[in-house]
Amino acid sequence: MGTVQPGPSMAPMLMHNFEDLRLLHYYTVDLAHTLSLPGALSRTWSEGVPQLAFEGDQHIYLVHALLAAAAAHKVFKNPLDVQTQQRGQEHYIQSLAILKTLDLTTSESHAAAALAAVMLLTWYEVPESTVYYGF
Repeated sequence: MGTVQPGPSMAPMLMHNFEDLRLLHYYTVDLAHTLSLPGALSRTWSEGVPQLAFEGDQHIYLVHALLAAAAAHKVFKNPLDVQTQQRGQEHYIQSLAILKTLDLTTSESHAAAALAAVMLLTWYEVPESTVYYGF
């Protein structure tokens, strides 16, 4: 049985997936530990939020927010990275669109995930030159 090679129509999707993996890695290695004070609280952003984001498929808006924040931080460090800037904007838009449709009264985890997403999207929106996050 042979392996299936991705066709030309799949190439953009595979590149987006690869860029998203890079952003997830960047969030985990470079960004999460800068979002709060050291200690137990810092594990919220490095462990708790990613765990909540990937809890089934009900918190995809948090995944998008996490990737958008990672992209914003990465672009802050390298303003010429247009591909990451565009991908971050896509994730930002997707997260907001989903957040607008949520019924936060249906589950406690939705409320926690929505709060984390809003915080990450706020970090995405505010220019780094006006606020210091510890980046």
